[in-house]
Amino acid sequence: MGYVDKNGRIVIEAKQDALANNFSEGLAAVWSEDGTSYIDKTGKVVIEVPRPHGGPFSEGLAAILEEGKCFGYIDKTGKVVIELPSDYTGADFIGGFARVSRRDADGQTKWGFIDKTGKLIGPPNNDPNPPSPEP
Repeated sequence: MGYVDKNGRIVIEAKQDALANNFSEGLAAVWSEDGTSYIDKTGKVVIEVPRPHGGPFSEGLAAILEEGKCFGYIDKTGKVVIELPSDYTGADFIGGFARVSRRDADGQTKWGFIDKTGKLIGPPNNDPNPPSPEP
């Protein structure tokens, strides 16, 4: 996948061995079998992550995923700023919180929110759409 500007001109050439996401906060995730790279709008690689899937940046953080599990979040320098247990799933940050889930010992999925320090806000519950915490 490559990128064109609003006039249809190619600004970043397509590569055969990678898939790319939309730009978010000035960066786009490009996935290959070697991991995830984040490129700027010139196509320059600015962050490399060894995990196969990096999510889009949201509020300065991007989820790093593998096989549907979220291992944590990186900042725009590529530094892991939030580590999660390997059985978590995660989503984008909105309003300072990200929705996460994990399965308990009985196989029930528990949902909750983390803040930007990785702290779980409130007890996890079975509701897949728990109310958002107040900012």
